[in-house]
Amino acid sequence: MLIFGRPQGGTPLMQAAPTLALDLPLKVAVYEDAHGTTRLIHTDPGWLLARHGLAERRPAIDKMRGLMTTVTAIAAGQTHGTDAP
Repeated sequence: MLIFGRPQGGTPLMQAAPTLALDLPLKVAVYEDAHGTTRLIHTDPGWLLARHGLAERRPAIDKMRGLMTTVTAIAAGQTHGTDAP
């Protein structure tokens, strides 16, 4: 399990919707499946918009989504990190 976050980004969101503390910090689970393939999974941050009523915070959630996409792509070897924020 990889756990990461940024208090400057997550704290204001959790102040706007305290239930968001259930889903932050962001997490990526890394595991090997029955066929020996390494898998990375995570919750799409866009789902947090509906779950926690954060429609007005879409720009912040979109940044989280971009971060998750970049981090998992780098970890999976799909990029060399040139697109990292």
